[in-house]
Order: sequence, then structure tokens, then C-alpha cells
Amino acid sequence: MMFALILNAVNPRIGGVLIRGDKGTAKSAAVSALGRPPGRDPR
Repeated sequence: MMFALILNAVNPRIGGVLIRGDKGTAKSAAVSALGRPPGRDPR
């Protein structure tokens, strides 16, 4: 999942990533972490 998200961030022409999974598998957390600049506190 993270590989696909990173590829989409590097090359937006991919057109997006569909993330599927069971409840509690950190789907939203992975997307949020990718959207934050490194080293920044989310608060």
C-alpha cells in the first residue's frame, strides 16, 4: 500500500490509488502520514 501511495505522490499521472482493507488496518493513517512533511508534529 505505501509503495503505491509513494508512486502516486511521485508521479500523479498514475491517477490515484484505491485503498481497500478491513477495519483497523491503518488505511487513513497511511494516507495522513504521507500528506505530512517529514519531521513535523501533527498537532
